[in-house]
Order: sequence, then C-alpha cells, then structure tokens
Amino acid sequence: MATSITTAPVKKKILVIDDEPIIRQVLTLHLRSAGYDVVCAENATDGIGLAGSGSFSLVITDYNLPDLNGLDVMTAVKAGEPGLPVMVISGFLDAELVSKVIKAGAVQYLKKPFLKAAVLATVANILRAGEDA
Repeated sequence: MATSITTAPVKKKILVIDDEPIIRQVLTLHLRSAGYDVVCAENATDGIGLAGSGSFSLVITDYNLPDLNGLDVMTAVKAGEPGLPVMVISGFLDAELVSKVIKAGAVQYLKKPFLKAAVLATVANILRAGEDA
C-alpha cells in the first residue's frame, strides 16, 4: 500500500523596512494574518543586511528612511539578491518619484496610509508573479 506524503506549503518570508514603529506593526499584523512570516528592520542599513540572507520572498521598504532612501535600499538589495522583488511604500504620491522607483526595479509602489486589503492583494500578486516567472 503506497502512502502519499503531503507537505504544507512553505510560508513566504517578507522583510519590512520602515523607521515608523506603527507602520512596522500594522504591516506585520496584516501580513501575519494572511500567513506570511515577517521580519522587520527599523532602518535601511539593518534591512539591507537582513535582505542579504537570501531567505526572503519579498522586501517592502519605506522610501524615506533616516539613513538611506528607498532607491538606495533597492539598489543594495538587488546587488546582493538580483531576483528578490522590492516594493516601495511612501507617504508621498509623486508621479515622478513613482516612475523613478519603478524604472529602478521596484515591483510596486504603494502610498501610505494603505488598506489591509490593498496590501495583501498587492503582496499576493507580487509573490504569484514571482512563482510564475
């Protein structure tokens, strides 16, 4: 009699880089409620170091960080992990900035404040696209 072994789907691990504690907390709650593992960094330097571990499926970074901006974070992350998708979030919605961030390689730009449904749908779409690639 053959036995079938099923394995649980691997949890996707997301790195959140934001200097605002409330944004880190809200994103962590939203993402964990959807079954994702979440690791947070409060500045770009720590986030870039964590991203280099190779264990993340997605990086979500604020654009305005005290030590570097989101473009710098994305450049550093992509240098070490070229296939790792990066989503940029910001309290500012400037068409020029959005264009610059997307052209630099961000998979998405999301304006703060955001709704839980928007964050979860965006993350799910990014991760699904990564699986299809």
